[in-house]
Amino acid sequence: MPDVSARGAGLPASPIRKLSPFADEAKRKGIKVYHLNIGQPDLPTPEKAMNAIRNIDSKTLAYSPSQGILPLREEFVKYYRKFGIDLTPDEIIVTSGGSEALLATFLTCFDPGDEVIITEPGYANYIGFAKATGLIIKPVTSRIEGKFALPSAEDLRKAITPKTKAILICNPNNPTGYLYSPDELFQLKELVQENNLFLIADEVYREFVYTSEPYVSALSLFGIEDNVIVVDSVSKRYSECGIRVGMVVRTIAFAPLRDAVAVSVSGLFFTVLTAMTSFVITLVFLRNDLSADVFGTYLYSDFLCAMENAARYFLCVVAAWAVRLFYSSRGASPSFEKPYIVPKGAVGFPLAVSLAVWLAVTVCGVAFSSVTENAVGTLVYELVVCVCGYFIAVLGALFISK
Repeated sequence: MPDVSARGAGLPASPIRKLSPFADEAKRKGIKVYHLNIGQPDLPTPEKAMNAIRNIDSKTLAYSPSQGILPLREEFVKYYRKFGIDLTPDEIIVTSGGSEALLATFLTCFDPGDEVIITEPGYANYIGFAKATGLIIKPVTSRIEGKFALPSAEDLRKAITPKTKAILICNPNNPTGYLYSPDELFQLKELVQENNLFLIADEVYREFVYTSEPYVSALSLFGIEDNVIVVDSVSKRYSECGIRVGMVVRTIAFAPLRDAVAVSVSGLFFTVLTAMTSFVITLVFLRNDLSADVFGTYLYSDFLCAMENAARYFLCVVAAWAVRLFYSSRGASPSFEKPYIVPKGAVGFPLAVSLAVWLAVTVCGVAFSSVTENAVGTLVYELVVCVCGYFIAVLGALFISK
């Protein structure tokens, strides 16, 4: 018989499965066994899910897209939105369970010999996945005296070497159940930024929280969006371990860029809407009462109005970008409550900044206007236009984000 590979021979047996023969033998002897060795929920799989499997109407079980079928990824987007995480389907890759998600992440991000820091106690199969991909695991101990809290920044920093490429956490932790606090996640964020590391977050147990401490996803950490990779699965929260559906989640672009794009599109929406509204009013209500020259003047005025709005909105987006980058350069976020978590309504922040800039431009324009006798009336008119316009812009941004 040919020899197996050195990699195969060196893979550790799963301690989770290693206990199974002993459990089976105990059952044969009539002993009741409580399976604490495997993360199989003792709840029934939802009947809706079972019926969906029973009633598959496809005549052929064909290959699915490599990234996963779009309707499923769209449903995952809705799911994450419940936790204040704004994603697009393109930022989710469906895998054959969370295990494949981890293996794919290891193979994609690391080379043999790279080091990954994990907390211990931890999910036993991390070590097997690392061995299979040639990685070196550097464990840092979480102690029972501290209720298995995240090791101190000093202890984690000691484990970092020039070969370190990532910190891997499980939140809430398997097997301890510990939920990392926002402060602990902020501590991780600083380490990741200082050393340009990946932060891989296994968030399979996201909904298994038994404390008043708020759950915060690694995807919510502002300023390290390009460093965070989340591994997830439907196995635990829906008691569907056997269906083997997991996912890798990573934001494609820097979050402020996504916000600015959404704001820009909604601003363009408002600019076009304003011009169209003025045009329709001129065309429908005034056309019959105006000469051709005057009518042309109105249309020209509408065009100038649209251009003015576009220029003003450009200033707004630039201002929003400037403020977001100001915060980003300091590793903070424009949130006065939690300076390390992106606000749920991220689009609202640049809109607010833009509105302030728009109002400032309006006030300055009126102050230096030669038509001083109509300054108050012009200011009131512009204020009304600003408020109504941004109300429409917010609706446009919300519509775009759906």
